[in-house]
Amino acid sequence: MAVDYAAIWNELNPRQQFYLKTIFDEDQERETSQRRAKAQGNWDSRPAAEWRAIDAYHDPASPRDIS
Repeated sequence: MAVDYAAIWNELNPRQQFYLKTIFDEDQERETSQRRAKAQGNWDSRPAAEWRAIDAYHDPASPRDIS
């Protein structure tokens, strides 16, 4: 069964979309950083669940910046 992810995304309100995209972007930055470090010989043996953990309450984003 195919999932219509665009429809699911469109059902989210702008605030939900903003936070989900912010979290996704942070996760992707962390993954890129891990890959870069590994390519340079700096192996991080921690499980991905640790280096991917995002402290959502530390530095709140501002949904007012949504354009």
